[in-house]
Amino acid sequence: MNHTGLGQVITADSSRVSYEEEEAQSDFNLKERYNYLVRSKVEETQLWKLGLNDVGFDFGRFRYGIYLIYERKLRTSFSVLGELNPTAQPGYRYIYDPNTNIGGLEKTRYLNLGAQIAGRYYYNLNKRIRKGKSANNFSADYLSASIKTNGAYIPRNTHNNTYSGGDPKEYLVEVPQFSVRYGLQRRLGRYGFVDGNLGLATDMIFLARYPRQYYSWRSAIYGVGEFRIGLALGK
Repeated sequence: MNHTGLGQVITADSSRVSYEEEEAQSDFNLKERYNYLVRSKVEETQLWKLGLNDVGFDFGRFRYGIYLIYERKLRTSFSVLGELNPTAQPGYRYIYDPNTNIGGLEKTRYLNLGAQIAGRYYYNLNKRIRKGKSANNFSADYLSASIKTNGAYIPRNTHNNTYSGGDPKEYLVEVPQFSVRYGLQRRLGRYGFVDGNLGLATDMIFLARYPRQYYSWRSAIYGVGEFRIGLALGK
């Protein structure tokens, strides 16, 4: 009997088993680290969120703001969410001095306030809880229905002022926006979160200009998407 050959076979089998065990252990460690990062095993039924990534470019001007969000569980799979979204946008207003007959542009800042109420259905959370993969929390995929409104006061084309009696103003208001979306939300450690979704929305936009009175309504159905990342505090 070739003991050396037998010994080599045993060594090869042992090495393969050892490698497979190490690989399985490595996969387990990665999953555990991910679960720890997104706090999948931590129960939370209320979540305060501060989104810090509201930046954009509307009407030819840079816009920036924050998201103030509160989400609360009604049942394990259902939650209600409220959001306020204040933003600021630099702009100009036309200044005219009748004593000197001199006019000019003055830089100013215009404010915008959005609000949203939404219901969310975390459709696979109960199954994950039964399998021991999650606790009752907000780190899960969801379906959402929301109503959103946005009020803004933004003057446009003030540098091309052709109206008599002052500078033209334009109000833009979405009244309201309805949407359905699919999304996912994950906690990022103890004090962070990320939330993204895609869906369809419809709204009606009211536009009014002064001093020439002009009104128009329009409605549309279109694709929408949102992405939030920022700070969070849950309990």
